[in-house]
Amino acid sequence: MESTNAESLRLTNEINVANRKAAEAANAKLRTNEAYAKQDEKVKAGRAAYAAKTKEIDSIDAERGALLAAAKFPVQGLGFALDGSVTFDGLPLDQVNEAKRIEVSMAIAMSGDKPGKIVLIRNGSQLDEENMALVAELAAKAGAQLWLERVGVGDVGAVVIRDGGVA
Repeated sequence: MESTNAESLRLTNEINVANRKAAEAANAKLRTNEAYAKQDEKVKAGRAAYAAKTKEIDSIDAERGALLAAAKFPVQGLGFALDGSVTFDGLPLDQVNEAKRIEVSMAIAMSGDKPGKIVLIRNGSQLDEENMALVAELAAKAGAQLWLERVGVGDVGAVVIRDGGVA
């Protein structure tokens, strides 16, 4: 009988060990599933927040587009890129040729009803005679003073500066 009890005890222990292993495996799987569910909730919350922010950005972009479309710019073709930089005919203003940049900048400077308009053009040497006449005409029409920085000598009405002083 002792051998039967010992055999029964051994089998019971083997069953208990097997049951513990099965329980541990089930618990591990349960913990993994719970961790997955928590992460899945975080992912869902992140996706919902992303969608809400995307909707908000789209709304801001639509409002920005409507405001830009309704704006009266002093120059046809003037606009803004998404980064806020100034564009002309869809190109960044710094990629437009110098004469056109000066013309656009003058139109902006002379727009509105500001008294005592003064327009300073640096790089005036970039203007050919035709564009020089156009700039002078635009300034005269707007009643603005035109200050033009140019390399050269002998221009009528020019103030020549040498070594930091008027020559």
